Amino acid sequence: MTENEKKQNSGSSAPSSPAVPTSIRANGVALDVTGNFPGAVAIDLSTSESGVAVGVRGKGLQPAPPPPPVPAFVPVQPSPPRQPAQAEKPVPAPTPVQKTVPAPAAKPLPAAEKIAQGRQGTQGTPKPLLPAGTDIRLPVRGKVVNRHGKRIGKIRDSELFTQDGNRKGTFCKTGAQVFLVQGAQRAAYVDKNDNIFTLSNAYVGTIRRFRWLALFLVLLILLLATLASVALSAFFIHSSGRYAPVIFAADADGTAWDETENLDVFFNERFGDAVIAPGQDGSYRFTIENQNDDTVEFSLDFSEKNPYGIELVYRLVRDGSYIAGAGGYVPCEELGVDGMTLEARSSTVFELQWLWRDNDPADTAAGENEGDYTLFISFSAFVAPHQTEH
Repeated sequence: MTENEKKQNSGSSAPSSPAVPTSIRANGVALDVTGNFPGAVAIDLSTSESGVAVGVRGKGLQPAPPPPPVPAFVPVQPSPPRQPAQAEKPVPAPTPVQKTVPAPAAKPLPAAEKIAQGRQGTQGTPKPLLPAGTDIRLPVRGKVVNRHGKRIGKIRDSELFTQDGNRKGTFCKTGAQVFLVQGAQRAAYVDKNDNIFTLSNAYVGTIRRFRWLALFLVLLILLLATLASVALSAFFIHSSGRYAPVIFAADADGTAWDETENLDVFFNERFGDAVIAPGQDGSYRFTIENQNDDTVEFSLDFSEKNPYGIELVYRLVRDGSYIAGAGGYVPCEELGVDGMTLEARSSTVFELQWLWRDNDPADTAAGENEGDYTLFISFSAFVAPHQTEH
């Protein structure tokens, strides 16, 4: 076959494979790629801390082993002379030398991380992190403040909450130490001064515990003072033979004074119990009953709230006899009576008579301003001294 025929036969054959690059460059190093690779060619490139590895794989072919690294200076050893009578043995390819990069030395852990890991000893028991005899108390109830004393959180049943009520974790005691646990992880710890620090020793806040003992002592002192006061009062009452009697005061219809807010002193048929007018008059009857086994001594006092100075005047009658205002109506300040007595298990009836005297300037001012008038009645009573003397 001639060279032209070979060329013609060559041209009539199947299409040639795609061109394959003969070299690949990575990190400045050129790697040769040779061989016929039918079909697609994949180039794998992987990097690591110590260098770049490049490989070429073809369909159904195994990639050639990478060439050994070339050292900066390689001493050349003279080859021994060949023996003519012996066949030359193939020289095996040198085995690639794997460069070993030493692992970096472990850095010492901070004290807080040692706390978080428990600092296990040889027998699995946490080593003590606090001075001998020191024990952190588990916080149960209290508040958390910042460096300036401002409240930033609270503790309820050993759980930490923000001011907004968001739960931040639970305080748990391990040995002599207390940690703040979030989920299943330790997030902070408490020192002997009740300061909270993160595991990286960042300050979080300070615990102000609820001082139950101090509160208990204060309450105990108050209780003792109250008991002493009651005991002294009872002693003096017993020594003097005097006690606080039970007195019942009621309207004429039997409604007790302590069951109503306003007494119907100024009730009238024209306006009812809400309004009175100049020139009107009326009366109010009430009963005082002594429900004790001893005679009581009592007094009645009257006062008014009269912003416009209208002339309301009064007279006071007891059991049909005038005891104030017998010579005519008097201002309420002159109605007061002291030293009245009431026998045991008895009652007495009073009648308060009132009159609105005309006074045009004061009446006009009160009417134009819808003025209010208020009358106050009070009484006090105690056991008569002679009742306890034997």
